[in-house]
Amino acid sequence: IKANTTGEGLKDGVPEKVRKALNDVASLTRYKGFELIDAPFIKIQEDGGGATLNGRGIYRYKLEISGPKIVKEENKSQISLVKFNIRFTFTSVNSEVKNKYNEIYPLITPISISEGEIVVLGASQIERQGIDSSAAIITIVTAKIL
Repeated sequence: IKANTTGEGLKDGVPEKVRKALNDVASLTRYKGFELIDAPFIKIQEDGGGATLNGRGIYRYKLEISGPKIVKEENKSQISLVKFNIRFTFTSVNSEVKNKYNEIYPLITPISISEGEIVVLGASQIERQGIDSSAAIITIVTAKIL
């Protein structure tokens, strides 16, 4: 999700749990408006190695997931990933370096998430010459055991 300080953007059409996460982000940061970049559904198998996904659009991204396991606790199960890696890139708007791709700080982390839980993993500041830099990319993850 792309976040901005203008308060404009995503208002309807997202699940209640995601809307709550966005409201929490808005209450804790200067970001008040949101724009959905993508919402991929990725199906992986436990101990199946993982998955890689390349997303295209204004902000291109590469998502890599590895080491999926289901960890059973007393009353709930968690999905554990050895590595959750997402890298965003965007095309430069500077005419001197047109079509040059710039990377937004990558997020690489292990993650454990309960089924149905919504987790906000972090924000990467967008710095584009000629574009308002008061924006960020926020990664929100949820998981379901099938």
